[in-house]
Amino acid sequence: MLGGVLIPLVLGLNEAAQEYIGLAVVVPVLLGFGLIEIYRSYGDTYGSSGRAGVLLTAVGISLLGLVVLAYAVLPPLFALLFILAVPFVAGSVSLALGSGLLALGLRNAGLISRPAAVALGLGVLSLLGMVFFPSLRSEVPSVAWAVFVGIPYGTGWVLTAHQLQTGTRGRDRQSSQTPVGRTVIPHVVGTGLVGAILVLLSAGRFLPLGALSTTPWVGESFALDILHLGIGLLGLVVAVSGRPEKVRAYDQIVGIGALCLVGITLFGTFVSVPGIHRLAAELGLILTDIILYVPIGIILTTLGFGVAVEDS
Repeated sequence: MLGGVLIPLVLGLNEAAQEYIGLAVVVPVLLGFGLIEIYRSYGDTYGSSGRAGVLLTAVGISLLGLVVLAYAVLPPLFALLFILAVPFVAGSVSLALGSGLLALGLRNAGLISRPAAVALGLGVLSLLGMVFFPSLRSEVPSVAWAVFVGIPYGTGWVLTAHQLQTGTRGRDRQSSQTPVGRTVIPHVVGTGLVGAILVLLSAGRFLPLGALSTTPWVGESFALDILHLGIGLLGLVVAVSGRPEKVRAYDQIVGIGALCLVGITLFGTFVSVPGIHRLAAELGLILTDIILYVPIGIILTTLGFGVAVEDS
């Protein structure tokens, strides 16, 4: 609950006095303790969606906490912003997907109310919108605007923690006794999301989609675009099929593959290994690519190896 309360306050602090931004590290620490308690107390209750949500949310807040700490401690360098962009994007994507799955799992188990689930699952989108789309900022003073956009997600954590602590769920006490009609498999959500992103990115080469064709991950090499398109289409097909074991196998294989591409990119750029350097050059891999591959690798390997599948 305290972590949720501090979320909008920390965002306001970031706008008002960035020299104290290191204090923001307390938020992921508090939320981390909350996640541990949720996992310990309800791990057998909220199903695979909740377990995936706990894992991905933990990864997300850990990476974002690392970014805040590094930004506060390390000397300001131009390269620092690019270096921190990788864990920041990976942490943001993991946090958004994890919060949604956690809210879904807790709601399906009747542990939290619908408003709490909506705030926890969708509240993080306002934060990411402010960061990734600065043009959405209104004419309200920056401090007040930062506090305002942090309120939904913070409220989600406060409501969730309060309802889990007190057990006061109103009508959800009765609804929790009725079986849920369908189990949402988090692997399908992750696979479908990754597949759709890769298809949309790779389509920039083959379709006249204007600005989409100028994304950093399109047009670097024909082989890389074909790889993105093939993996994306396969992900969509596997996700639509809904067969748990196949979806989990896709997550494992593609997740490891994405992390391998990260390794090839880094070794090809900074280490003089002829074979790896040549492979990175032929694929057109550059440092910008790891901003795409790190989130994909983290999400899919977490789902593929950390969460068991459940049949609908």
